[in-house]
Amino acid sequence: MEAIQLARFAETAAEQTAACRHILLNDALPLWLFPLLLLSGALLQLAFLRLRRRLLLLLGALLVLGAAAVDRDLTLAVGQIFVAAGLLRLFDANGA
Repeated sequence: MEAIQLARFAETAAEQTAACRHILLNDALPLWLFPLLLLSGALLQLAFLRLRRRLLLLLGALLVLGAAAVDRDLTLAVGQIFVAAGLLRLFDANGA
């Protein structure tokens, strides 16, 4: 009985390993692309808060939207759009 359970466990472990290998090896985009886009976009937006250059905010927002597209994360994309629109409206109202 234990030998059968052990064989089933080995089969499922092999299937899971094969699935992970398929995902990691067949993904067209490098694994470091998402964090690179996200962090660089966030840093540009932080620079906008310091320097008040609208171009920095827009470039940062585009990079974060690119990260959302790479990760296929709709929540990140919608949140970024709201944040960028809110920051633009806030700093335009202040005359910056």
